[in-house]
Amino acid sequence: MYDVPLKYRILDVYLKHPFLYDLLLSIISSASIWFLTIKGYVNFESSEIIQSINTDLISVTISLAGFILASLTIIVTFKDSVDAKGKLIEDAETGKDLFFSSGSYFTSVKIFYQSAIILLLMFLLLSLSKLIKLDIDNLFYSLFSVICIVIITLTVLRSLYLLIMVIKLQTNRK
Repeated sequence: MYDVPLKYRILDVYLKHPFLYDLLLSIISSASIWFLTIKGYVNFESSEIIQSINTDLISVTISLAGFILASLTIIVTFKDSVDAKGKLIEDAETGKDLFFSSGSYFTSVKIFYQSAIILLLMFLLLSLSKLIKLDIDNLFYSLFSVICIVIITLTVLRSLYLLIMVIKLQTNRK
């Protein structure tokens, strides 16, 4: 048994329930902005700007969901084209073989899949919030936008981190 560095243990805990931690961080961010608004440091009076941000977030979420689905498709396609089932991890000749013969492949697919689902749900939620125009305070819409921005950002960063790790695995095994 070997000692795993702290950053990898933290990352492992985070990747087991990423949406929960993303939601927690977004609520903390939103509460911080609410506090700054109450103290008068931030002002959310412009309804047009908030609606514009909501429209931009809708466009961004569907585009990023497409990017993540494309990445997932590429990884699954590579898996179909590589026959790594019979190889042991020690016998892997390339990073691709190592990746597909380890448990990392299924974990990676799960992370990409969850990221795509989160972004599609964010798209749906943002679109519905734009369609259902309730008479809600600008502060609420602003805090809702902050929550969405943080969740979208963390979801994309998680997917990019995973993609970079897969690429590094490929380059390190050559």
